[in-house]
Amino acid sequence: IYFLFGIWSGMIGTSLSMIIRIELSSTNSLILNDQIYNVLVT
Repeated sequence: IYFLFGIWSGMIGTSLSMIIRIELSSTNSLILNDQIYNVLVT
């Protein structure tokens, strides 16, 4: 289970990088990006 979570976190991390790039050019979803960031940080 922990190993699977590790893979999941890796996929989320990769997606986050792409999401950040998109959100930087899209102010409308800035709040959504902030929520995702907070979830990953904590």
